[in-house]
Amino acid sequence: MTVSNVDEYFDKLFSKDRVVQEMFADNTYMDWLEKFTTKVPSFDSEVMYYKNLTEEDKKNLRNLDIFFKVIEHYASKNYISSTKLERVNGYYYLLSYHEQAYQIGLLYGTSTMFFCKKMPLEKNIDTISFDEVKKNTLRDRTITINKKLEELTPIIKKALQEGVPGDAICNKTKTLVKEMKLNKIGDKNE
Repeated sequence: MTVSNVDEYFDKLFSKDRVVQEMFADNTYMDWLEKFTTKVPSFDSEVMYYKNLTEEDKKNLRNLDIFFKVIEHYASKNYISSTKLERVNGYYYLLSYHEQAYQIGLLYGTSTMFFCKKMPLEKNIDTISFDEVKKNTLRDRTITINKKLEELTPIIKKALQEGVPGDAICNKTKTLVKEMKLNKIGDKNE
């Protein structure tokens, strides 16, 4: 990697950090998304398909990938599963803001694009609140899960110290989880 490539890499990296900080420092990005989806309730990150876009619209559409990745990171940290799309390759997370819901997702195949679809907020469906992401809070459920996982740590360490291969522990755990899911035992959110 040449010096200019390294500089370019770090410029992009720091630029993304600045974008994330700006997106979540206040509600500007979500307010834009709320306003934009009143005109275009469902869209993807391919800017070239849309006409009559302002510079702000173009910039925010191009940053949809960064927004998605922050939502995905928050969801992962809180053990929130994505929802798979049915007829296409992709998945989304359901984000809520001002009594509206937004599917924020990823489509993949020969190329990758990010999408947003505005929809009514339903009371019985769990969503990720924009404020939760903005504040980077852990849900109570996450704290409980982390405590339970910590209880497993000494057992796993002991097994490893006694010569049980790590792969065997992983495979046994995966098998047990699959069996429990088949028998509908365990996590109701999966």
